[in-house]
Amino acid sequence: MGGAGSGRRAEPKQPIPVSPDLFIPNHSGISNHPEYFKTDFSAGSVVFSNGVKLTEDNFNLFWNNATKELQPNLMKITSDGSQASPALKFNDTNTGFFKSGDSVRFSLNNSTIMALNSTGIDITGDITVSGEVKGTKHSLTATHDAGGVVTGVGTELFLKVGEVLMTSTKGITALHNGSLVGIGLNFDLTTFGGVSPEGSIIVEVNGAEVWVNTLGLVALGSGTDKKKFFTQARGTDTFVQGDTISWKVQLTGGTKTPSMTVAKLLSTLEYYYDD
Repeated sequence: MGGAGSGRRAEPKQPIPVSPDLFIPNHSGISNHPEYFKTDFSAGSVVFSNGVKLTEDNFNLFWNNATKELQPNLMKITSDGSQASPALKFNDTNTGFFKSGDSVRFSLNNSTIMALNSTGIDITGDITVSGEVKGTKHSLTATHDAGGVVTGVGTELFLKVGEVLMTSTKGITALHNGSLVGIGLNFDLTTFGGVSPEGSIIVEVNGAEVWVNTLGLVALGSGTDKKKFFTQARGTDTFVQGDTISWKVQLTGGTKTPSMTVAKLLSTLEYYYDD
């Protein structure tokens, strides 16, 4: 009864329950190989094949049903996209992020308004800021129209801000914490002689020399409108709110009298405020 050739049909197998709302038909040997078909998935699991069986990895890929969010740990977009069709777009065909070369760009209605690259951020259009812009760069110019003469042991020549001559105790007062990042000098070197004449431009903070740059006077030679400038990374030489910052030119070396004379100095100091 019920055997081959009996004319009776085999009873259908019952479907396999995966969840209260999901059943998998029980055929093709699924019920015989439960090791290949995981059924006890966690809530929010995104099911995928690892090449052998269906599985889950909720740490790296998870659906948060409460917030209606797909929450991947890492995500790679395999297409660069374009300005007209960004790879990562919003509810718009031409608004979103795309990649061009080594830059990441933002397209708004098929118009690139921002680009991030190795040199910084390029923005097309105006920037409106309702709060405070922190980390701003500032510069200040100082001058001196008198000559400085060195007689072999060195002469310090502080510069003036307006009509006020700076000293080790008189200078600009820092309004915020910050860093010294650049200094330049234009000057006339009208008398030149002696052995190994040299000079430096020096920035002081509270009377202490913190940033010393050699001018290289021998290589510059005598003449008018000699130029030197120096820059350094933010955070190298720092100051705090309330510090006194001043700077000077110091002449050294030489054995003749006079060995050198500098005049008509114009100098610019560049600094960053951290906040």
